[in-house]
Amino acid sequence: MDCFLTLFTTLHTIKKHIFVNYQVITMKPPRIFLLLSAVLFICCRMSASDGNVVISRMTETYTLKAGKNGRLGEVRAVTSRTYEARRADGRVLAYEFYSSETPITKATAPGVKPVYKSMESGNMFFTGSRICAFPLELKKGKPVTVRFEKNYEALEQFGTIPVAETAFVLQGRYEVIVPQALAGVIAVEACDLPATASFTTSTDKNGNIVYAVDVTDLPPFEDEDYAAPAISTAPRMIVSGMFPTISDLYAFNRSHIDDSEPEPEVAELARSITASCGDDLGRIDAIASWVRQNIRYVGIEHGDYGKRPDSAGNVLAKRFGDCKGSANLIRQMMRACGIDGRLVWIGTRGDVVGPFSRYKGFGCANHMIAAAVINDSIVYVGGTLSFAPRRFIPYHIAGQEAIVEAGDSCLLTTLPPYDADRYVTETTGRFAIDGKCLTGDIAMKLRGHDRMMFENTITSLNTNKRTSFCQVYLAQTKSATYTDITNSTDAPDADVTLLTARESDSKAVVPAGSKLYVSLHPLRNWLLTPVDTDGRRRPVSTGTPYSMSTSMTLEIPEGYAVGRLPEDTDIDNAWFNGSMRYRREGNTVTVTGTLRGVATEASLADIAAWNEAVKEISRVNNDAIILISDN
Repeated sequence: MDCFLTLFTTLHTIKKHIFVNYQVITMKPPRIFLLLSAVLFICCRMSASDGNVVISRMTETYTLKAGKNGRLGEVRAVTSRTYEARRADGRVLAYEFYSSETPITKATAPGVKPVYKSMESGNMFFTGSRICAFPLELKKGKPVTVRFEKNYEALEQFGTIPVAETAFVLQGRYEVIVPQALAGVIAVEACDLPATASFTTSTDKNGNIVYAVDVTDLPPFEDEDYAAPAISTAPRMIVSGMFPTISDLYAFNRSHIDDSEPEPEVAELARSITASCGDDLGRIDAIASWVRQNIRYVGIEHGDYGKRPDSAGNVLAKRFGDCKGSANLIRQMMRACGIDGRLVWIGTRGDVVGPFSRYKGFGCANHMIAAAVINDSIVYVGGTLSFAPRRFIPYHIAGQEAIVEAGDSCLLTTLPPYDADRYVTETTGRFAIDGKCLTGDIAMKLRGHDRMMFENTITSLNTNKRTSFCQVYLAQTKSATYTDITNSTDAPDADVTLLTARESDSKAVVPAGSKLYVSLHPLRNWLLTPVDTDGRRRPVSTGTPYSMSTSMTLEIPEGYAVGRLPEDTDIDNAWFNGSMRYRREGNTVTVTGTLRGVATEASLADIAAWNEAVKEISRVNNDAIILISDN
C-alpha cells in the first residue's frame, strides 16, 4: 500500500506544481473541466508508465439530455477502463476527479473499495476538488475493470474531454451522445488527435447524434520541454453550445455580480489614496498599485466561489482575495472616485478552451481583471501582479479576447498585443582578465514581464536563497560566480529593476600557447536549448516574447594584442532577429548585441528549423575573442 500512498502524494504534488506556476498571474480555472483538465492531461487518471500495465479496453461516454428551455439540461458521464499487467504482476491507481458540482454517483472495481481524498493544493488555491481512486493489485494476464459514473450538476463546467492516458491504450472510445433536440445547439469537435485516433459522427438507433473518437495503440501522454499548456495542445474533444450567444454567457456571469454601491470603507479608502492625484489615470494607477501591494492572492474557487467575485468590502477587510475579488475591489474603488469601473472576463493564453467568439462558453475565461472607460477608451487594470508596471498588460492576457461589463449588455473586445520592444532588458558589463579568470562588473535593467517575474520570484524566496537565484539569473555559464549583488527598485510598480553584481568566470578564458580565447557570452540569461524531435508530439512554445540588448567591454591585458574578433552577425529567421557587432577601441574590445523574439511557437513541422535557429544563437553567443601575446 505504500506505493499507492506515494502515488497519491505524486498526484497532489503535480496539482500543486501546476497551480503554483500560475499563482501570481492567473486565477486557475474554477470550472472543474478546466481546472482538472490540466491535471488529467498530465496524470491522465492513472499512474503506470513503465509499459507493464496497459489499458486493454476503455470507453468514456457522455450522455446529454435537453432541458425544458431547449438547451442542455443534463450531462451524465460513465467511464469504464480495463487494466492488464502484461509482463509481470503490477500495481495501478485508477481514479477520477470530482467535486460537489460534479459528483461521482457510483464507482466500482472487483474486490476493491474506493478511496476518497481531497486534492487541494494546500497553498494558494482552494477548489473543492476531490479524487475517487482504486488501488489495484494486478495479476499478470488477469484484467480488472473499473467503472465510474458522474453527473455534472453545474452544466457550464462541462466542455473539454482529454483523449489521453499515461498508460498505453490498446483500444478505446471517447463519445458524446447528443439527442436530436440539441442537434442545432451542441457542437462537438476533436483537436490535435494522434495518427492512431479517428473522429466520427453517426446516428444511433434512437436518433441520437454520436460524436466519437476511437483510439488504437494510443501511446501514453507525456509532458514535453517547451510545450504549450496541455489543455490547448494535447488530444481532446471540445463540447460547446451551453450558451447560444455571448450575451447569454454574459448574462450568466453577470448574475453572480453584486452591483450595489461601494461600501463606505471602500469609498473612504479610495478617496484617501487618490487625494493627491491630478486626473483619472493617476487615480486608476494609485488604486491598482494599492490593491496589488496590499491584497494577498488566495484563490477560493470551489462551488459558487468559482463564479462569484467576493464583495469589495470583504476583500478589503480580509486583505486577501482571488483575481475576481481583487478586480471587484478595484472596480468599486474606481466607482467611488467617479470613474466608470467595470469587470472583465478573460482567458489566459493557452489555458482555456479558446476565444469567446468561437466557443461562447464558460471555459473561455479563467481570469478576471478590471477596466475603466475614459472618453470612450478602455484602460485595463489587473489586481494580482505585485510588480507590474503601471497599466502593464502581461503577455498571458495581451491580445486575448475579453468580455467587458456594460450593464445589461457587454462589450466583446481584444486587449492590445504584447509589445516586447517596449520592455527591453539591457545588460552591460566591463571586464578584465585576472590571470586565467574573467572578472568585471555587470548590470541588468529589467523591464516588463522580465522585471515582473524576477521580482515576484525573488521576493517569494527565503533570504538565503536569493543570492543563488540572482546567480542563476545573471549567468550564462555554470562556471560564473557573482558577489556584491544588488537589486534596486524604485517602487513595486516601477518600470525598471536594476540588478548589479561583480562577476568572476574561471572558464571564460582559455589559454592555448601564446593565445587566450576569451568568451564574453553577451546574451546573458539566454536559456533556450534545442529539443528532441524523436517522438515529439506537441509544438514548441517558449512563452513570453522578449527583447534584449547588450554591451560588453573587454580590457585587453598588457602584453596582448587582438588576434581575431568574431565576425559581425545578423540574426533573421522566423523566430528571432538581432545582431552581434565587435569593435576595437584603443585597448578595449566592445561587443554590442540585440535579440528579439519574433514568434514564440514552432509547429511540429518547423521544430527542426527552430532547433537550428537556437543553435545558431548559442554559437554566436559563445564565439571567442582571440588575444595573442606580444612575446
